[in-house]
Amino acid sequence: MSSFSFAIGGSLTRSNVYTTLDGEGGGATLNGLYMLDGEQHSDHQTQIIHAKPNCFSRELYKGILDDRSHGVFNGKVYVHPIAQKTDGKQTNKTLLLSDTAHIDTKPQLEIFADDVKCTHGATVGQIDQTALFYSRRAAVSTNRSRAGC
Repeated sequence: MSSFSFAIGGSLTRSNVYTTLDGEGGGATLNGLYMLDGEQHSDHQTQIIHAKPNCFSRELYKGILDDRSHGVFNGKVYVHPIAQKTDGKQTNKTLLLSDTAHIDTKPQLEIFADDVKCTHGATVGQIDQTALFYSRRAAVSTNRSRAGC
């Protein structure tokens, strides 16, 4: 099972992706991208339940936030006691382009099996101001050349 969520342009958006791996040897890949500016708000809620053995999950959500935008990522990976040999990876990476952009990120693991490989993590960073200046300048030049200016 594969899923891709893309959020851009809404003043208030929410995405819920709930997945249960209920067959031995199954797998899921959840990817998401949210690009926000102004006062936009985007909320991503995910849940992957490993209910059977030998399943895998891969989850990667990335965000780019500018101005006073607000992003939320709350992802949960739950591993049942019977779900031995689970292999799960969950990551949320967010880039803040302004001092007033805000992210609330909460990757979660709940593991009740003994023999698993599971990781989760989140990174939040700001882009260097010089790099931001030149990337915005390059975007303006690209848009002008496309418009025939």
